[in-house]
Parts: sequence; structure tokens; C-alpha cells
Amino acid sequence: MEKLKIDRNKPYALTNTTGKINFFKNNINLGNVEIGIHGLNWSYNNQSSAVIAKDQNPKDGEFFGHITIPSSDGKRMVFNESINNIKENGFDVHYKLYFPESVRINSYQVSFTFNIDWIGKKAVELFGDMNHKITIPSEYGSMVLASQKIKELIIDRENPEGFKIRLDEPTSLFIQDNRAFGSDNIELRFTFHEAGMGNEVSAETVTERRFSLIYNQPMPLIINEDGIIDLTDTSDWFPFVLPYDDAPIDLSYLNEKPAGRHGFLTVKDDEFVFEDGTPARFWGTCFSASANFPTHEQSEYIAKRLAKFGVNIVRTHHADAGWSTPNLFQFDRNKPKDNTLSFDPESLDRYDYLIYCLKKEGIYIYLDQLVHRKFKEGDGVDSADQLDFAGKPYSNFDPKLIELQKKFSHDLWTHVNPYTKLAYKDDPAIVLMEFANENDLFTQRVTLEPYRSRLEEKYRKWAKENRIEISQEPVDFTNFTEPIIKFLHEVQREYYIEMGNYLRGIGVKIPMSGSNWSRNLALLSSLLVNDYTDSHSYWDHPNGDRFNNKPMVSEKGNVFAWLSFNRAYGKPFFVSEWDQPWANEWRAEHPLAMASVASFQGWNGLTVYTYRHSTTTPIDYISGAFETFNDPTRFGLFYHSALIFRRGDVAKSNQSIAIYVPENDIFKSPNPSAWQSQALLVSSEKCRISMALSKINADMKPYNQLLIDKEATDITSDTGQLYRSWEKRFGKIDTPKTKAIYGFVGEIEPISLEGINFNVKTPFATIAISSLTDKPIEQSENILLTAVGRAENTGFQYNATRTKIINRGQGPILVEPIRANIEIKTSVTNLKVFSISADGKNKIEIPSKMENGSLIFDIGEHATIYYLITK
Repeated sequence: MEKLKIDRNKPYALTNTTGKINFFKNNINLGNVEIGIHGLNWSYNNQSSAVIAKDQNPKDGEFFGHITIPSSDGKRMVFNESINNIKENGFDVHYKLYFPESVRINSYQVSFTFNIDWIGKKAVELFGDMNHKITIPSEYGSMVLASQKIKELIIDRENPEGFKIRLDEPTSLFIQDNRAFGSDNIELRFTFHEAGMGNEVSAETVTERRFSLIYNQPMPLIINEDGIIDLTDTSDWFPFVLPYDDAPIDLSYLNEKPAGRHGFLTVKDDEFVFEDGTPARFWGTCFSASANFPTHEQSEYIAKRLAKFGVNIVRTHHADAGWSTPNLFQFDRNKPKDNTLSFDPESLDRYDYLIYCLKKEGIYIYLDQLVHRKFKEGDGVDSADQLDFAGKPYSNFDPKLIELQKKFSHDLWTHVNPYTKLAYKDDPAIVLMEFANENDLFTQRVTLEPYRSRLEEKYRKWAKENRIEISQEPVDFTNFTEPIIKFLHEVQREYYIEMGNYLRGIGVKIPMSGSNWSRNLALLSSLLVNDYTDSHSYWDHPNGDRFNNKPMVSEKGNVFAWLSFNRAYGKPFFVSEWDQPWANEWRAEHPLAMASVASFQGWNGLTVYTYRHSTTTPIDYISGAFETFNDPTRFGLFYHSALIFRRGDVAKSNQSIAIYVPENDIFKSPNPSAWQSQALLVSSEKCRISMALSKINADMKPYNQLLIDKEATDITSDTGQLYRSWEKRFGKIDTPKTKAIYGFVGEIEPISLEGINFNVKTPFATIAISSLTDKPIEQSENILLTAVGRAENTGFQYNATRTKIINRGQGPILVEPIRANIEIKTSVTNLKVFSISADGKNKIEIPSKMENGSLIFDIGEHATIYYLITK
């Protein structure tokens, strides 16, 4: 591999391994070219998820593969892409699209998609059946900007940033403003489906088209972005490795010990409260797979470490995972079993002791049930070898699979922990549970026999009772008609009721939820029979070693809309998975934003995904996308996050709005999702938001109405404590006890919060300041400052677009120094500033001065992210 040699300050183009072409300048993605296809119900797939033939050599500019057609029962569109005649100012690309089988679709196309910040206000000249000229509006007005057949278009004819697109034959062009769907781009969609929306493409249909792109200035094209590596200049970065068995700062005083001293967790309106009336707020992490089974010694120091970081809840996740050992059914991978009907004694002992240690340190338990259990032949289930993990989605309705879930839950909840001396059902330190993780009848499709036929039998009976006529053809449960959506909603609801009644019957007292992700309104409606709702969110979830590497702070739409979609009016809400996974460079922006919005919204708890998947030690590098326990940019910010959320440093919103959805819209086809609810866009950062699926006595707004000015470039919470500008790419948190800035703060003029001034020299950073006492920062004698931005493993390598891991590197973890001048207004005299080492053992005073009632000092010259301000 060679190193990147292009000038990032000038335009250039790159192809990824699927043949998608991306345009860049100044490290900003201006747009892309790719093949796409819309199946029935406008389900969508594109070249980004294409499967490429293994013998391809992308360096030749030839890409051969296929794209799975959505809503088609696995049918494919085969493509051949050839990039040739490469010129200094552009290139030619030839597409050949082939359908081996007949299939009904809505559209297939080649799309040129451009960022609105780049293409906005530009003139577009269209030449074809008629000559036409439009200007791309800088603000959204209409979804359709143009629709006609063309053979050439010119964008900004005289501008160096302009270009031409020429075709070898006239082709239908549809210019779509994707801001209609919460996106930030304009799509030039060249469509080929002459038969029309919803009609059939005949078997062996072939479509060929050649495009020439000619830029108005030099634009080199690099074929195969993965063939070139890019490195971060870490020459002035420093090693920073958090200890695996301890913590540099101790917030364990936040925890009341042992967990459970206030009685069982209960629900009161939309809050969690303990039996004695004590309000409950939970900030924590997940343990995944074999991380649930540490040795006894490990359990003791892990529990103490978590408490010191401010954690008061752990979600046990993937404890049933067949792909990991130990798991609850098998401790030794060399002693496999042919069933999952009983727990392994050694696994259960370690699980018991972990829960005992967590409880002792004031840490509560969210006890997962069905997550990744691999049902086996010995379990007596049909088609065991073909069942997905957790039996998804058949475990939502099949009697045998539900019977096995009940047995698992019975055996776990009635098991007496020898260390706590309590059955799980009788232990108030265990506070929450879900029936099935990310498992429902709307996301995973019912196709496997004999389960599909059994569901069809149930559907025909339901249809007859509801006077709905259906054909005698086999029912296709992947085609979401309104009757099928209503039926699946009822089946899903019945499953939740059945599991809830069973668990109550065996003595489980705590709040329960069915599943845990924001998918569509029908699923949300079915979840309303549960005690609370739960959801998951990831900014830039990786696909293997690939990721988008976009900062969230700069996007108008973010994870908070997705989460708010599953926050049901009148019920508590928990976020059991969230993260901005490694190797996204900008992940330090996420923890404080998540904690502050959650506190502002009055959500009831959060667990990051995840702490670890194993217990191997020692470890001085980031070992996986979701391993947060030693990442300075994520777990390193847990101190402030815990204080923001658990202490309530960020106040709850002054205004509460319910997003109302009429019942008729709940069962629409396709199912309305979070991205179709315009009311959720950015509004979670403005006021308290919940979803109302029936009319209630509250301030209600329609789900398809924007709640913020469509021309807004920033948002301020109704409390005035939170602010974010997606235009300037930074955010602020301004409360009496915690103050913070995050994002590209070094690109902003000095930033002032109440009583604090930041003058930051490092472009990207999160800087947080929290009082470690009950007093506000201005009066506190003990203050923690954390400053962190980017962090990488030593020797880490990206591909040319910094969107794929080429080399994961090794230890130690390196951290970019955050250089800034800080002024803190204080009434406390004789305060000093100390840098604190990663293990907390070294404490070095750094220069500071008092001037006009403010403590003034510089950070960035010491190898740390932590500073204590104290006497």
C-alpha cells in the first residue's frame, strides 16, 4: 500500500470497494455517484451494500457484483461498472445493469447526490427534450425540483467549482431535494424503469448507460480508496491508558450501598421510583458476552472501578450468546452441548458473584433475557439449524420458542444467588428487564417454514374474525399491507402480554419492557402494554471495519430524534444502548451530549454499549468498535456525564410536547418511522418530547409538522442551558455545577459561558468542568476539568477517505493534547490547578494566576486529559 499523496485542499474523487464514487475537498464529502434500487413500498438499497465478486481487482476500474432488491424475497440486480478514459478534469463511467429474474420494483437508477452546503444556490442547466434552467434553493421549498429527459446538464458553467454530466443517450432525470426526508443533500436521479412504479422488470432485462463527468478544474480520481493509507500526525500526541482495575478520580460517593436499599423499582407516571418513594436515575454501561463471567477477583475490582466512574447500573447483555464462551449454557468451549435447556454451574457461579459485587458497590442490574441464544436440535425446535440467533423473529409467536423463553426466565429468576442469599426475583438490586433484544415482527421478516405456515394459519383466522378478505395464495409476510401490519401488531402485543403475565406469575416484581429499538409506529404501539419503553441509538455504527467518520455535532438530524420516537407519553423511558463507536474520530462529542439531552428530556436511564466483550487483561489499546472501558474519549468523560445526568446538573425542560399520531397513520404501509416524523427533527434539544398514539390532555403537535424554524442553523434549549450550532459545529452546556463545550471549538472565537471563558487552540475538543461538591463551580473548592478530543492506537491506519480501518495499531493509546486558555470566575481563594495522571497516582501543579476574581491557566502541556482544581 502507498500513502495518500493527493492535496486534500483541492477537489478529488475516490472509489470505494463497491464502485461507489465519492467527491471531496478539504476533507469534506461533497457528494457521490452510485447505483440504487427502490423495491415495493419504496424500500431501498444501493451500491454501498453491494456484494462484489471476489476475483475483482478494483485498481483496474472494473466492478462486478450484485445488489439485493428490497422487498423481493432475495432477488438481485447484477451490475458491471467500468471507469475508464480518465481525464485530468474528470472521467467516464459505464454501467451495465442486469435482472436475472423478473421482479416488481418502483425504480432503479444511477444517482449523483451532492451536499446542499456545496450545491445550494448553484445554477443547473438541463439539455434534452427541452432546455431548462433551475437554481438549487439554499432552503427547502419543494421535494421535486425538476423532472425530464436529458442528455447533458451543466452546473455553474463559469464557476471553477462547476461541472458537466453527459450521457450517451437521453435519460429520465429526477432532481429531488432530500431535505424533505431530514437529509442534507440534493439527488440527481437518472432513472431507467420505463414500465413505471410498482410494475415488473422482465427477466434478463439489460440496461446500459455511459456517463461522462467533466469538472471545471483538475480533479484527480483515485480508484480503490482502500489501496491507499492515510495516517494522523500523532508526533505531539501522548500515551494515556486508563487502568483496567481502578480509576484516577473517585465518584463512588454518588452510590448508596448496597443497591436495593430503597426497595424494588416501581413505575409512577412516567418516572421510575423505588418502593420508599426515592426517585431513580441510572447511568451505566453494558457487559457483553464473556464480560458477564469474570473471575471472582475481577468482579471485585470491576465493580469498584465502575462505582468510581459514577456508574450505578449495568445491563447484562449477550450472556446467552452461543458465539461466545463462557455463556450461561456453556462455560468451556471444548465441552459443547446439543441443547440450551440448562445453565452451566461454573458460568452461573461467576454470574452470581458479579451481581453480588455490583450490588455491594451500589450498582443496579438490568437483566436481559433473550438476546443471542442459539436454539439447538436438542431443544426440540423446528429447523434449528436455520433459525437465526434468538430465533428472530419467530420467538415472538411460536409456542415452542415462547415455552423455551419461559423456562429460561423461570430458571433464572427463581435461582437463588448463593452470595446475596436471594432469588433473582426477590433481589431489589435487579431493577429492569426486557423480553427480547432488537427482535420483532416488523424488522426481521417471517419466511422460514414451518413457522411461516403456522403464522399464516393464525392470520387467516384473524382475517376471518375481522371480515378481511385475503387471497388463497401463500401469504407474503414481507409485503406489509395494512391488514398484515395490524395483524403483526396484535401478535406482537399478545407476546408481550403473555410473557409479562407469566413473569408476574412466578413472582417477578420489577418493570418490564418488550423490546428496545425505534423501528415504526406499529411496533411502538404494541410496546404500550409494557411498563416502560426502551430504545437504542448509534451515531456512525460501523459495518465491519467501515464507518462514515462524520461528526454528529455538525448534522441537523442526530440520534435524539431516533430515541424520542420510542419515548411513549406517560411511560418511563430507558436507553439501553448508545454509542459513537471507535474508530469515528469525533466520538468525544457524544457522552456529554447524550447525558445532557437525556437529563433535559427527563429520561430515566442510559447504558452505553458496551463496557467490554471479554475480561482479558492487561490491555493498553482500543480493541474493538464498542469497547469503551479504556477509551479516553468515551469512558474518560463518564465523570462529567454521570454528574450531569444523575445529579441533574442539566435541568429538565420547562415545556412538554406530545407528538400526536392519528390511529389511522399507525398502520400505514410502509410503516411510519422516526425519519418520517418531521416534528422530531432537532426538537429534542428544544423541549421535552414524547409520542402520543392517542388523543391525550396535553400540548400535542402533529407528527408531520416541523417544530423549529426550517431555516435555523442552531438550537437553544428552553432552559437556556443547552446550545448547539450545526453550522458552526459546536455545542455548549452551561449549568451552575457543570459547564462544557464540545465539537470544533478551536475554530470558534473565544467561547464564553456564565463565569467561564474558553480560548481553545486545538480544532476539535470536548472540555468539561464540574464541581465535585454540592456547591456551584464559582463557590466550589474541588473541581474536575477534563479536556479530550481525538485518540488512536499507536500505528493506527485509515484508508484514503478515513472511512475504513486498514491497521488497528497497537498499544499504547495516544491522545491529542488539547491546548486552551481557561478563565474560571471563583469566590474561593488559594485554588491551585493540578494535572492528574491516567492512574491517578501522579499529581503535578501547573501554573495559574488569580486576576479580577478569575482563576486563569493554560492546559495542554502535560500528558493528561484530567485536571483537578482544588486547594
